[in-house]
Amino acid sequence: MRRRFPAALGPALCAVAAVSAHAQAQAQGSGLRIATAVELGQSLVDVSGRADGSNGTESVTRVAPSLRVTGRSGGLSGSLNYTLAGIYRTGREQSAGGEIQNTLDGNVLAELVRGQAYVDGRASISQQAISASGRPVGDGSAFNRNRTEVSTMSLSPYLRGELGGVARYEARVTGTVSASRDPATADSKSALAQLTMASARPGLLGWSLLASTQRASFSTASLPIQNQRVSGTLTARPEPDLAVSASAGIERSDFGSPVRRDFDTYGLSVRWTPSPRTLAEVGAEERYFGRAHRVNLSYRTPRTLWSYADVRDVNDGSGVLGIGETATLYSVLFQQFASREPDPVLRDLLVQQELRALGRTGNERLLVGSLLSSLIVQRRQDLAVVWTSPRSAFSLQASRSQVRQLADATTLQPILTPDSTQYGYSAGFTHRLTPTASVALDASRLSTRSESAGGGTSTTSVGIGLTERLGPRASAGVRAGYTRVDGNNDPSRETSLAATLSLTF
Repeated sequence: MRRRFPAALGPALCAVAAVSAHAQAQAQGSGLRIATAVELGQSLVDVSGRADGSNGTESVTRVAPSLRVTGRSGGLSGSLNYTLAGIYRTGREQSAGGEIQNTLDGNVLAELVRGQAYVDGRASISQQAISASGRPVGDGSAFNRNRTEVSTMSLSPYLRGELGGVARYEARVTGTVSASRDPATADSKSALAQLTMASARPGLLGWSLLASTQRASFSTASLPIQNQRVSGTLTARPEPDLAVSASAGIERSDFGSPVRRDFDTYGLSVRWTPSPRTLAEVGAEERYFGRAHRVNLSYRTPRTLWSYADVRDVNDGSGVLGIGETATLYSVLFQQFASREPDPVLRDLLVQQELRALGRTGNERLLVGSLLSSLIVQRRQDLAVVWTSPRSAFSLQASRSQVRQLADATTLQPILTPDSTQYGYSAGFTHRLTPTASVALDASRLSTRSESAGGGTSTTSVGIGLTERLGPRASAGVRAGYTRVDGNNDPSRETSLAATLSLTF
């Protein structure tokens, strides 16, 4: 099942979505929007510098039909973006042959009882790097032994309501399953049950209580790892746009240790929202693994977006920015816009508008790491600047991710030395030359250093492309690119020229 599940998940979900879409379209008329497209691509790649001698020129043919469904029917709303890509390579013996790749981002929200009972669902499929110190995945078209397909599904039913007008409550259970097509990598499962209660009405002083229990397991580990937590928070709001919170509690965990132990937890946070376009949030908390912190700064104008995030926390791979989870540009933006628009359909529209402003595609994969085979402590820093005008768009991103393995997957013994550090930089510029033609330039660099593996890699890429809209439902493009991979693991130089034709129906 571990080999068939990832490959079958995408087509199965697509088939269900298509049948549901047709039925709901009949019943709801304009309540559902369905868009289908296909992208045809042909590229030539010249490979040199490989130590194993597998150099030469290869031809890559790519056929990628896609389906996009968004809509709302009664208490059900959501979005699904799925691409099935067939890739065939010729010219180099080591990479010759064909393969099928799936890409999926699916989100659904079901309101079972109005205002009280809900279910959140999410599914994703992506190409992931097996090792952080190996060759990055890129867009998945290039042949890469350090790559596998990972499927992740999560389901989260919850109840929400009020108790006598005094307190608000939410009881939620979340289950997440992640499976890799590569049998040598670890599959994972996690379950989280959480109950929160908070003061019903905002005021000068507020309170909240949290109780949770979590269980995570990996296929390479003999025992699951567990965590229970209880904490309380007091919040003061001296001004409507300023909140200061202090928390304290107790935590019982066997994460990072074969023996379950109790830990005292305490923290402090400040949140300031002087305007709907400005957010400043800073917080720190002592946990069983050390100090966790969160910094979130963002500011938006009609033409610019500035954001910075610095988060240190434990990671089991179940989050969108987690190691071992999909991280397309669409999925990251979808998560970032959650506070602005909780409705998944309206949020999908916001994401699509943002992608059009950036002149980028939602399937573009961001550089966030590799598969997770154990629990880790991760510190991730992200800086993003976006500028748009009626004819141009510019984006700049920088990230740093430092990972420390908290427990070995087999022995559950703590590992105290840093496992890897990754630095990433990317910039993109798009300019509309005519009402139908645009040019795009992009550049990126990713460097990974792994102390435990005794190595690392650096990847530098640059490219320029031209896109022409041939009509209301067709566009064509050509792109030239250069990629250089340095390090002990599979160094190479790749020069590529690609042409694409996109059709929508």
